Amino acid sequence: MSGTNPCWTPEVAHAFAAAAPSSAGAGFGVVMVGGALALLMLARRSVVSARHARAVVAVNALSAVGMIGLAGTNVLALTGPGEAFLLVGAAAVAIFAGLESAGLRRLG
Repeated sequence: MSGTNPCWTPEVAHAFAAAAPSSAGAGFGVVMVGGALALLMLARRSVVSARHARAVVAVNALSAVGMIGLAGTNVLALTGPGEAFLLVGAAAVAIFAGLESAGLRRLG
């Protein structure tokens, strides 16, 4: 064996390079992980204050609007599937924000 992989062709290398996240995409991922950790810390509390719950609703609503904005601009140069993924994510986050907001209103 010569130590080279016969499956690693220039076409495969190009596909991997095209799939690699941009610095903006990687930064977005870091922010998302940070947000998930903050939510985890909040969810582990025995009692969540209304102030914290309102902050979660606001951040989710802003995230949904931001994702729609990113999908509608060429800031990230998304492919068609990438744009669809971002819009589905925005819809999911907006639904959560709406449900959280309804829950807060019910609590008074």
